[in-house]
Amino acid sequence: MTRDLASAFEQQAKACATLGSPLYGHLLRCAAAEIEGGGWLSELLRPHAEAPVENALALRLLAPIHRWVLRGELPDLAQHYRSAGGTLPPRGAWPKFAAACADRLLELDEELALGCQTNEVGRSAPLAIGFLHVAGKTGLPLRLLELGASAGLNLRWDKYWEARWFLAVLEAGVRRVPVPAIVERRGCDVSPLDLADENAVQRLRSFVWPDRIDRLASLDSALDLAASIRVEIDRADAPAWLPPQLERSAEGVATIVFHSVLWQYVSAGSRPQIETTLEEAGERASDAAPVAYLRFEPVVPGARFQLRLTSWPGGREELLATADPHGRSVLRVDVPGLGARE
Repeated sequence: MTRDLASAFEQQAKACATLGSPLYGHLLRCAAAEIEGGGWLSELLRPHAEAPVENALALRLLAPIHRWVLRGELPDLAQHYRSAGGTLPPRGAWPKFAAACADRLLELDEELALGCQTNEVGRSAPLAIGFLHVAGKTGLPLRLLELGASAGLNLRWDKYWEARWFLAVLEAGVRRVPVPAIVERRGCDVSPLDLADENAVQRLRSFVWPDRIDRLASLDSALDLAASIRVEIDRADAPAWLPPQLERSAEGVATIVFHSVLWQYVSAGSRPQIETTLEEAGERASDAAPVAYLRFEPVVPGARFQLRLTSWPGGREELLATADPHGRSVLRVDVPGLGARE
């Protein structure tokens, strides 16, 4: 178990370093070495270490420390966090990070038991391509059902048309595409966040990597815009929540079930049940009441993500786009009305 856990942290360290967080890359490499040596960190993480990559354990360790830094509670460590105004390089941060963990072991253990909240709003940009594609193909208003809805931010994607950062990701050609009508926005999460709760907002912010202050700014902008749109987020596990939602599909509306990085919110054993539910809904679908399954997921861990869509009736699968894991560098793939770029 120790070796698998250390390997998971090394894997996340490489991803962070590659995708713009040298601080987290450094901290996670140090953490992996500590775990490999069987030290205090191994003891802390062991109760939470089942499938450490899939349950995003490394990020669940980093996030509460980041939140305490943002609150001004760890000023010495904050000197290394750009998100808190720090300017010191990553080197030298690990002893301070380890000391912060040691001082708050009980709080940290409670935090590790909570789920991940990493559906950053940047991922709404590639998802928007799928929403626009379904609306253009069917000519119908949309009903959006999100699995693993981290604060429901992706359900508010159309509101972000007002934000420059969102348009910059999608590129200028998308501005000519009419935004479809949304008749329902609903999602599920085993630990939903309420954007009216400041503690919940800080929890969401803490999962943004501290080096990426551009992404933190985008999230803050999105949070302000999101407040104007009502979204229903149910406290439920996706396999149990989805069937009754799909049974309510109605004529004259296109239903889209979607998610990004589902493995952080749904266990591997639950995914076949979700797929079966979608296939059964697909069998009931018609041109007047179509159903689509949209997902933004990694091809392999750490690689570029793919936006894939399966549409019913017919069950046709399409590759719509690729992007980096944070929804940036979007490459669209022959989506009618949006243009194409290889």
